[in-house]
Amino acid sequence: MKLLNIFTNKVTYLLFLILITISWLSAIRSPNLNIEYISNGLLIVLSVLALAIFVILKLFPKISKFFKKWQTLAVCSAIVLGFQLYFVLSSSTKIGYDVTSVYNAQCQPDDGFIKFYFSLNPNNLNILFLQMKLRDIFGLGLSWQNLGLLTLILVDLAVVFNTLTVAMLNKKLVLHSTYIQLTGLLVFPYIIVPYTDTWSMFFVALYLFIFVLANKTEKLYLKIILTLFLGITAAFACFIKPSAVIPFIAIVIWWLISTDKMFLRIILLTFTLLTFIGTTYTLSNKVSEQNYITITPNKSKPLLHFISIGMEGTGGYSLEQDQAMMRAKNMHERNEYSLKRIDKNLKQMGPVGYIKWLLFKQKNNTADGSLGWMADGNLAEATPKNWIQNIYYTTGKYIKDFQFVAQLWWIALLTFIFLGFKNKTSGVQFFRLALLGGFIFLLIFEGGRSRYLIQFIPCFTILASLCYPNTSSLLKGFLQVIKK
Repeated sequence: MKLLNIFTNKVTYLLFLILITISWLSAIRSPNLNIEYISNGLLIVLSVLALAIFVILKLFPKISKFFKKWQTLAVCSAIVLGFQLYFVLSSSTKIGYDVTSVYNAQCQPDDGFIKFYFSLNPNNLNILFLQMKLRDIFGLGLSWQNLGLLTLILVDLAVVFNTLTVAMLNKKLVLHSTYIQLTGLLVFPYIIVPYTDTWSMFFVALYLFIFVLANKTEKLYLKIILTLFLGITAAFACFIKPSAVIPFIAIVIWWLISTDKMFLRIILLTFTLLTFIGTTYTLSNKVSEQNYITITPNKSKPLLHFISIGMEGTGGYSLEQDQAMMRAKNMHERNEYSLKRIDKNLKQMGPVGYIKWLLFKQKNNTADGSLGWMADGNLAEATPKNWIQNIYYTTGKYIKDFQFVAQLWWIALLTFIFLGFKNKTSGVQFFRLALLGGFIFLLIFEGGRSRYLIQFIPCFTILASLCYPNTSSLLKGFLQVIKK
């Protein structure tokens, strides 16, 4: 078991280092950083801000202590929350692609297209029923604004649980972690997109928090209770977005390869898996018994379809293959079609070509710091009516400014992770394993844009927070060498 642990850690470290290097290099070369497309106003603001920070740090070197006060953090948190609320209340709008179908199903379940859509994509019944249930609990009518408010709550709760997770692993990094996430929220317009990406974030953050808490607590009965909740929350994450189970798989692997307290780990793992399987079975049965929308059986897209589209073009959505799925008469035809496409692509690329393709796809999957805000077409395409809509709407006057600033934040986040390579502590290695699982999943299945990383944002932010001291130390050493 000890040899397996060492081997897994070394392989995880090596593969993660390769993929995060590709992501970091791709991010710093992103077209989002093209200064030619940003407004003069943003350029002036950034220049003045950089100059002001430089002057203030020179004149008041102890100013950093101001930001280490909890009162300052509380004020900054309130400002960001106020900004988010203003954004949702003033900018909630119709969202395109699958989100519209989930929204319309809540008021037009008998519509022909809605029946057709959910026959092809029955997995989205899960997010549909969850949204309807939460609206019912809180007494909210159907509107983009109300769904945006629910999304905002779930995203911000994810931030809270991420921060608590960091606090358990290293209390000294709580302030750094919170500031990293607060700045990230300012460039995260997805709070007006009530869909599986943002909603699964909450459950991923929650079950990661429960996992770390279960490992930290000493009392056996508390460990068992926590593992029960771990299985339940992981099942809900999987229920909303199947790929959100990837960090949970990392948890299972981590417990399996750990070298201490083997008997205890087997007990905890057994309880976790039993509750996960039981909750998944219960939720699946509940949905399969639904009569809210009439579903045509055997119309859904097979697993092979998502592998197939992940091997062509940019590695993302393929209209051609999607239409082929619609034309196919049964599941056998759909599987046969996808299998032939996979076989054809593998033969054309060959082993070396396929590896090269995977490296290219990693760039597509992770380079865009706006998290694919412009990659999915008809997303927030309404005509902007105020300054904030002009910044975030895809048709806005300053959308390039948003992409530029979002890219800067994304590069900073990836830099904390990338330059923290010397940190090989247990907590850091676990989150590397979890993120590696996400990377590999998106390399094999549909990816091609960074929107699919949203479900793994808790892993990114926690890992960046834990690696912050190493990165900070490395950068300080680099600056001292330059000064000499």
